[in-house]
Amino acid sequence: MKADKRGSVTVFACIFFSGLLILMIAFIQASKGKAATGGGRALANLWTDSVLAEYDVKLLNRYGLFGFYGLDSDVEAKLNHYAEYSFKEKRYVDYGGFTVNLYDYALTNVDVFREQIGEAGAAAMAKSFIWPSAGEGNASADGGREEGSVLRNRKVIDYLPSKGNDRAVTASAIADIIRGKSSLNDVLEKGKDGYLQNRYIEVYFKNGIDHKALGTTFFENEMEYIICAKKSDTENLNGVRNRIIGVREILNMIYLNSDPEKNAAVTAAAVAIAPGPAAILVKQGIFAAWAFAESVNDYKLLMAGRKVPVMKDDMSWATDLKGILENTESGMIDTGNTRGDTYEDYLNVMIFAMDEEVRLLRMMDLIQINMRLLYYGDFLLKTYSGGLDCIMTLNGERISYSKKY
Repeated sequence: MKADKRGSVTVFACIFFSGLLILMIAFIQASKGKAATGGGRALANLWTDSVLAEYDVKLLNRYGLFGFYGLDSDVEAKLNHYAEYSFKEKRYVDYGGFTVNLYDYALTNVDVFREQIGEAGAAAMAKSFIWPSAGEGNASADGGREEGSVLRNRKVIDYLPSKGNDRAVTASAIADIIRGKSSLNDVLEKGKDGYLQNRYIEVYFKNGIDHKALGTTFFENEMEYIICAKKSDTENLNGVRNRIIGVREILNMIYLNSDPEKNAAVTAAAVAIAPGPAAILVKQGIFAAWAFAESVNDYKLLMAGRKVPVMKDDMSWATDLKGILENTESGMIDTGNTRGDTYEDYLNVMIFAMDEEVRLLRMMDLIQINMRLLYYGDFLLKTYSGGLDCIMTLNGERISYSKKY
């Protein structure tokens, strides 16, 4: 009987300790799995950081943009290589691979581009930005200069980020924005997206009278391209010329109508030319001719580096009625005025008045064209990303990561 009891206890003890051993083994395996998952998370965090660390230095130095090159499949292959090397011969790790999505982080995504441009613009305001590199130049690239800054290469044109987006800003819309302002700088709302984008443009793009030591670029009139998006420097410069003259004509007409002395002189001249009811039409014609002549002179002053105020006064008004009536006005008339705004100020307001998406897309155009010219003949901004979304499957668990610069 005692032997039977001892046998029963032995069997019970074996069953108990076997169960305990199984639990311990399960616990150890679960702990290994948890440890593997935790270690895998840490490693994946490091691997995704290493992808972002492969940003293009030339793109950063020239345009202050962070972006790494590659398609979804390229990045997946890279991450899978890292993981397979780290997890090989680890039987407690069941690695299911990476899936990557770069679409939402492409530098041609307006939201991504806006954020990076805003940060670079803020850095420019704080004088802490990376001063643009002039680049080494590559005239043989697909995007190279052709016939004096005329873009004719269909391959380059067809892949421009702004292709099909040709909305324009009119002179009347610009005049409405600046009317009543004492300075064009009063139009720009400091700290807002548009203001920061303008600051970026001032630093990284040339204009018709200031090349800003930026070295070789396809277009010399880059700010003018942002406004007009024509395929030649001449067309872009002429487009801005017409807009500035149009804006100045509207504002100069307002001044002429509000100035009693000039109004009386125009009325007297109209009556002398056409007495009676016709004098009213003649008066409007004289006003228009005088405002236009003053506006043309304003443009000449701006291109000569002089300043032109939003609203004129006697000291800044250059043309006279006699010269208009006798058609003897010629050359540039400089009154010595030092008050007002510069050519670049007028460009800034035109750019600020544009639809934001169009403005950003045309900035992308210039960056893409110049990167092709300076560094990579096949450069496409859409193949560069400012971040990534990815999912790693490890021990049956899907682990998500979102990273951006």
